[in-house]
Amino acid sequence: MYKILLCFIALLFVISTTTAFAADQKSAVETVQDFYKQYLIAVFSKPLDVPRPENRPEIAFSKAFAAEMEESDKLCKSHVDPIVCGWGADGDVYLDTQESDPALSYENSGMRVREISPNIVEVKFNLFPFDEDAEGYYNRTIIYHMVLEEGSFVVDNIVYKGHKPESMRERLAQERAWLLNNEGTICLGPNMMFPPYTAEEHVSLTVDGSKQIDFFRQGDPPRIVMSGLDLKKRHVVKVIYQGKVTHSWQLDFRKFKTKLVQIWRSPGYWRMQDACGGACGSALKCR
Repeated sequence: MYKILLCFIALLFVISTTTAFAADQKSAVETVQDFYKQYLIAVFSKPLDVPRPENRPEIAFSKAFAAEMEESDKLCKSHVDPIVCGWGADGDVYLDTQESDPALSYENSGMRVREISPNIVEVKFNLFPFDEDAEGYYNRTIIYHMVLEEGSFVVDNIVYKGHKPESMRERLAQERAWLLNNEGTICLGPNMMFPPYTAEEHVSLTVDGSKQIDFFRQGDPPRIVMSGLDLKKRHVVKVIYQGKVTHSWQLDFRKFKTKLVQIWRSPGYWRMQDACGGACGSALKCR
């Protein structure tokens, strides 16, 4: 009887704890709604002559979505020429615009936030609520796909109605594919130098006289370090060790018959070869 009573008490404790946790946890709708209230206050509450804040509120993203953003950001930054690409590069991702009424607020925008299916949240608003002649031109509909991670709802994708492609993750993927498929890209592969160089030793690369690109330490993951290279041009790649050129190549993507070349260090040699698996870091598998 005593054991039964203890089990009953323990069960009541678990139920009460779970109920309290559920009560504290924001729903998917509440997560998006609270974010927009904070965002619009942060961006539009100051006088027009005061610069808009650079560190704006951000909604939490899923690990998978955040990883895609980071991958796109690295590829865009590695481009040989300055280009507009990556997350948030061409406008306000939360308002789907490059311009809006400077007096916009949560209230006057007519903001409506609702769950249209489980964990799918629709947001509707007007960017210029005082423009009576716009005839709906500034109306926006944004849909958030939410998932539960570590006890909180986070954004796993954003869909912009009326755009092609509508999905942000699809848009980022197409952008990465275009960058990789239409221009030459250089990836730094594994560093297997033996013995490993010390912290005081400096190893880097240059491409066509670019600024020095640091080679990684052993154990660092492969990464794309330069993109946007002309596929029809020969490029000069140099390895610099302690301020001196120790190795150099003439890189011609046409001879490699590839758009992605990997440079890496085996225990005995520097190597430049086709990333035969089609991804940064794959050349090691087919050397």
